[in-house]
Amino acid sequence: MPKLAIALPDGVTSLTMKNDEIKFNVGNGKAKGVVEAFRKQFRDAGWKEDVATLDAMAGAVSLSKEKQSLTLNYTDTGVMPAEVTLSAMGVELSASK
Repeated sequence: MPKLAIALPDGVTSLTMKNDEIKFNVGNGKAKGVVEAFRKQFRDAGWKEDVATLDAMAGAVSLSKEKQSLTLNYTDTGVMPAEVTLSAMGVELSASK
């Protein structure tokens, strides 16, 4: 299975990783910016953006490349720590600093 290295942003906490999912927390107010940076990283790497909904408090982006797909979700309510989740199908995720 193809592998995809994800460059994690600074300040990540509560990191959990599986082959098909990376989940972490960032500071309040930062999740949307993190997801925007991922969008650019993936588009620059040839991924096609299928759907994107980005609001201040929550959002999702779906991307595809050949038979692979990625979904980025975030919630950033300001009450709980902001959470970002990357889910993959057809590609194995790994994290890099």
